[in-house]
Amino acid sequence: MSNYKLKDIKWMSQDSILLTLEPKSDKDKLDFYPGQYLTIGFRKFGRPSPVRCFSIVSSPNSNNLQLGIRVYGIFTKSLAHLKPGTNMFVQGPFGNFVIDEEQDKNIIMLAAGIGITPYMSMLRYITEEQVKLKVSLVYAVRSSDNMPFYEELINLEKNNPYLKVIYLVSDNIRKSENPRFIKGLLSNELLDNLTKKYYSPYTFFICGPKGFKDTAIDILKSSNVASNKIITEEFTPSTQIGSDPEGETINIPKVTYGLSFITLAFLSAFIMSIDLIRQVPKLQNASSTSSVPSSNTPVNTNSNNNNSTSSPSYQSTPTTSNNSYSAPTPSQNTYTAPTTSVS
Repeated sequence: MSNYKLKDIKWMSQDSILLTLEPKSDKDKLDFYPGQYLTIGFRKFGRPSPVRCFSIVSSPNSNNLQLGIRVYGIFTKSLAHLKPGTNMFVQGPFGNFVIDEEQDKNIIMLAAGIGITPYMSMLRYITEEQVKLKVSLVYAVRSSDNMPFYEELINLEKNNPYLKVIYLVSDNIRKSENPRFIKGLLSNELLDNLTKKYYSPYTFFICGPKGFKDTAIDILKSSNVASNKIITEEFTPSTQIGSDPEGETINIPKVTYGLSFITLAFLSAFIMSIDLIRQVPKLQNASSTSSVPSSNTPVNTNSNNNNSTSSPSYQSTPTTSNNSYSAPTPSQNTYTAPTTSVS
């Protein structure tokens, strides 16, 4: 685990933020491949928070780590309200959603929503290093008014002659002056135009919600694209660690306090039952000495004892080995979230 501190938070769009973290020391700085992800956590009320997985946005050349995050749940809302200087706990890197220069000469990146984040790390790096890879990015969003990294993508395209960006907007388009904005959804026709119906030279990377991923895979398979040419990463609530049925992380302190209360209740009941057992003989002796029979009166020794019995209560209770670029070799950890697979 590496120790970082929060340097800055910026809102990129209506529901997404950019976190910038800086290492506390040189030994804490992570080496990673563009496209990989990590887990982060922090301290809340003196206790460690749950941890969540997020793709790295920054280039491996940067000293700082940047994470693009969609704010939609308790954990991400907590992140959005952290103060600069907050201690952050970082673990990773993880994942094989990376480019292999030996195999991936012509690349088409398909992104939806916050699924743009791993591509930003890739595009920043290959532009900085002037890597001659032909890359087309199809970026699908609902509205052109809610598009993270829009300005940066324009600048990257200007500085990289091998990069082409297409913006695919399903609902609302206001930046109509940009000819790269296309109204609609991902389709066979769009990819046919992009590839000239010649799919075999391309490697397709897909990152976004499950529905977008499934649609993209169906389109590619209908065009006879080989499975080893389709690299996917899916963004879902399962990318969190220790998730509850409502899609939020389990609150460990609450679980601990709840179990402690149940244990205390059972312990109290046990002690009370022991005391009751000890008091029964005393009560019986007191009863027998207080009722002494007359010597002339026969005594009926067959007394009826009403014993109350209590029943015990129960409580139910992509899998390819890809080496990206020439970045420093990261330390790989065994970790299985989120799903990265070759479809």
